[in-house]
Amino acid sequence: DLGETKTVKLLEWNQQIPVNYIKLAAIPEPLPPTLASTQWPQFYRVAPKTNWNECIVPLLNQGTAYIKDPSTRLAPELLAPKAGEQVLDLCAAPGGKAYDISQQMNGQGLLVAVDLPGSRIPQLQENLAPLAQTDLQTAIVERDVLKLKATDFSALGLPTTYPAVMLDAPCSNTGVIQRRIDVKWRLQIQDIDNCAELQLKLLQKAAEFVADAGRLVYSTCSIEPSENRTVVERFLQSPAGIGFELIEHRISLPWETGHDGAGAFLIKKASNP
Repeated sequence: DLGETKTVKLLEWNQQIPVNYIKLAAIPEPLPPTLASTQWPQFYRVAPKTNWNECIVPLLNQGTAYIKDPSTRLAPELLAPKAGEQVLDLCAAPGGKAYDISQQMNGQGLLVAVDLPGSRIPQLQENLAPLAQTDLQTAIVERDVLKLKATDFSALGLPTTYPAVMLDAPCSNTGVIQRRIDVKWRLQIQDIDNCAELQLKLLQKAAEFVADAGRLVYSTCSIEPSENRTVVERFLQSPAGIGFELIEHRISLPWETGHDGAGAFLIKKASNP
């Protein structure tokens, strides 16, 4: 897919030691000396010899910081949730996208997070707890997205459709091999196609909960075309994609952007599909 030159650049990138970043919603005074500003607003580079217990943990406990790579900003920026909106975050655990979304909502509206019941839910609950405010309601729905129904929401007194839906889909992780070196040994060739099939099903299911004139963002941390643009094209050509159109997309190739790889696609639903 990449050709020789880009493949070599990817291999070289994956052999480098990954940088840790922290995103700060509120800049502390004074700024810990082991944090350095970057070209990406609110993202700070964490020095390798940082004392995390002294410098980082207090910020995390305040709920105004999150350990995340700058690539994670792409999808929430495309979704562009507004203050007071109702937003649905699918495959939400551990809560990194929800953190960004809540900040963009200025602490006003409704944020509903959905993920599989199991070990990831407690971490999602822990990360969502600091986000809840007087004007921002948060809710967690423990459900397999593929089995999600409108009644799962109505039973909890939640809306059944949303003007803004985020789907950060499970993927091959080919954009984050530098950070997750196990991928080099774990990933098998067939896994790419298997991921793409699951991603298409998840995208088709997510579309069911998009309100008329609403928007849906599909994202991955893969750089494979078959998991990004091809999945979106297949969705738009399927019955579930009738009335939707691709508005904008962003692809991060890590050796070009200087941070993890990712794909993000903004898909709009017509007023009367």
